[in-house]
Order: sequence, then structure tokens, then C-alpha cells
Amino acid sequence: MNILQKEGVNPSTLGLLMYLKLNTGDEYISDIIRTYLFEYTTESGKNPCDILDEAGYIKYTKTGAKSRPWERVRLSEKGEQILKEMHQRPIHPLAELTLNYTKEQYNRIGAEKHISGGGKLLFYISEFLYYKDSYTEEMVKAVVYSYVSQFEYDHKYLNQMKTLFFKPINAYTTKWTPEESPICNFISKNQDIIKYNYKKV
Repeated sequence: MNILQKEGVNPSTLGLLMYLKLNTGDEYISDIIRTYLFEYTTESGKNPCDILDEAGYIKYTKTGAKSRPWERVRLSEKGEQILKEMHQRPIHPLAELTLNYTKEQYNRIGAEKHISGGGKLLFYISEFLYYKDSYTEEMVKAVVYSYVSQFEYDHKYLNQMKTLFFKPINAYTTKWTPEESPICNFISKNQDIIKYNYKKV
């Protein structure tokens, strides 16, 4: 289920969100927002701005004239997220399996304290799998098993699960790249052991 379906965003709402994204002082944009968000009334008797506010998609800046809210209205974090996720690929079919198998392997060696990560981890796993688009379930398991097994008796240098698939040098970097993926680095240097373990998993 994509973000538009999940949130029930229709074409009209999406158009308004996109205009709100651009609302940074341009007179043409402000006029559109004033007309379609504040002056238009829906069949329910509400203005679209009230509907978007109730949904948590908008917020208002503290500066500017209170009598001209169309100049102060902005996308909230939730509104921004809808536009951001709209352009993302769907989660890879093997992502959930990879996440669960990685947890299983961390538990196998007693590294429960290294298990962490939420929705972003699943996203980075998905990006890794799209990068390795020829990988089957067995190949994924061979890679994860091989990586985790090298730390079976010493967890000192074991990556936290949340950074195994993506560990950016810059903390503000969010775009996945293979160069900043510890698991990709491991794969490039350990082909033989991965091929050996492929027969075992």
C-alpha cells in the first residue's frame, strides 16, 4: 500500500499539498492557496484548509499577518512526508524476510543488544535489495549468515542492525549508496565465504 492510498489522498488534495510545498512568498502561489484553501467551501461546509489542518498536513508560521493566513500556511512534517514517500519505490518483496532473518542471526550469536532500527531500517534494506536485484532469498541469507557468523564469539566490531545496511559518513545523509553500506563492503571482500555458506543455508 503506497502513502497516497494509506492516507486516502485524492488528486485535489495532492495538488493542494504540492502548491503548499511551494508557498514561500510567490504571489501567484499565494493567490492559488487563498482561492482554493481559504475561500472555497466544500459540500461539508468546511474550507479545505480546515480539512488539511484536521488531517495534520499543514501548519502556520508565527511571522506574517494573521489576517492573511494563506501567506503563513506551510506543509507540516506529515504533509512533507506524503510528498517525499510518493516518489519512493515500494518496499522490496524480500525486505521483511531480510529484516527478520537478520534479527534471527543476531539472536543466534547472542547479540540482542545490537538489534535496533525501525521503518528507516526496512527502507534501507529495501534499497540494498534493489541494488542487488539478482539476489534470491537464499543469497540474502548466505550474505547475512556469513556477516554475522564472523562475530559469533566477539561482538566488539559487529554493526548495530540499524547501521548494517546503511551507515552514512555524514549524519544528515539519507540517500542510500552502496559505498556507505557496511553489508555491501563485506560482500565485496568476502565472496568465497559467502559462496561456501550459500550451500549451508
